[in-house]
Amino acid sequence: MLAVFVLAGLLGMFVVVPGLIDILGLRNMPLLCLAVVGGVALGAGVAWWVERVLLKVWPSGDTLQVDGEGLELARRHSPPVAIRWADRIDVQSWYFVVRRVRSWVPRGWLCLACRLSQDEQVIVPYAFVSPSVARDLPQWAGFKELISQQGTPGRADPHQARLLSAEKERWLDGCELRAEDFADLIARLDERLAGWPG
Repeated sequence: MLAVFVLAGLLGMFVVVPGLIDILGLRNMPLLCLAVVGGVALGAGVAWWVERVLLKVWPSGDTLQVDGEGLELARRHSPPVAIRWADRIDVQSWYFVVRRVRSWVPRGWLCLACRLSQDEQVIVPYAFVSPSVARDLPQWAGFKELISQQGTPGRADPHQARLLSAEKERWLDGCELRAEDFADLIARLDERLAGWPG
């Protein structure tokens, strides 16, 4: 994405913007200023568009299958992870607010995640959803807010420390789902797990 941004930006600075200046007759405007601003804007716009397209056409190869037996996460480069409904499943669920605009996630949306563990098997599904969709989930009350620890003096709350540890696991090894698939997963967890949220 950085390469796309740089290439599109350079193309904008040296080809597109100078061409537009000639067409629109803006010769008395500062060429360098317009070229830089236009190039950066074009680079950012093209990179945003390319990233959205790639997210749709270049899947990760990971699949999370949920059926009557349980859940199985199949990954392209590692052995599958399976969790069975018949045995105890520990669930840790949390969310945080997206503070900065990302190419595919609007500012103010939520990242919802849950860590499902059974013995040594761990699956961490997550999704980015709007706040209104999140509040309609069957176990919305079970999702605890992860509060940023930046600039917080002293020792962290033990509950927040556990959430932060789970969030690091999501960042490194989580499986992203579409919002509707995540909602379906939460509905199934709600049906199957009587003790969640505890």
